[in-house]
Order: sequence, then structure tokens, then C-alpha cells
Amino acid sequence: MSFFLTRRDFLQAALLATHNHRPATPAKAPPLVDVTKLAKFVDSLSKPPIAEAVGLWVDPDHPKKKLPFYRIPMRPVLAKVHRDLPATTFWSYGGSVPALRLRRGVEKRC
Repeated sequence: MSFFLTRRDFLQAALLATHNHRPATPAKAPPLVDVTKLAKFVDSLSKPPIAEAVGLWVDPDHPKKKLPFYRIPMRPVLAKVHRDLPATTFWSYGGSVPALRLRRGVEKRC
């Protein structure tokens, strides 16, 4: 005995099967923040750490020249952006946003 089910029959059966079931109620989103009511310039900005080169690599355009190599991991961090707001998750570089110290006259590649 073979059983053949058309796409239409399948969709009708699925519709009937779910007709009596109420969909799950979605989680309520937190209320939006009225940014006009937040105090301005109340949080000091942190000074980012200076990234240190982990080695040197050969410049592809100038094989005799070596350039600094940085390895900066990207990871999620929990941080506050304002004193009156709860902490939230951000993606960060090395735990914060590191600064690169560059010297005039030294070749840079990004």
C-alpha cells in the first residue's frame, strides 16, 4: 500500500493541526530610552590601552622591509554607556578599543 500526499494536502493538514493552537506570545521588549532626559557628559571617557605589536612580518610590496604585526582579539564585553542605563553587551577589540601608536615616517598598513 502506497501513501501519496500532495503539497496542498500537506499544507491543509498542517493548517488544521495548528488552527486550535495559540502561538506563543513573544517576550516583551524593554521600553526604549528617551535620550533627551539623560544627563549629558556625566561619564568620563576611559583612555584606551596602547596596542603592542606581537611580531614583525614581511611587507608584500617591499620584501626587505618588516612591518609590525598586531593580534587584537574581538570579544563580547558587558559595559555601561551611561550612568543611568544598565550595562549592555558590546563587541570589543581586546576588551576595549585599543589605540595604535604610530610614528611619523614609519610605513603603516591596514
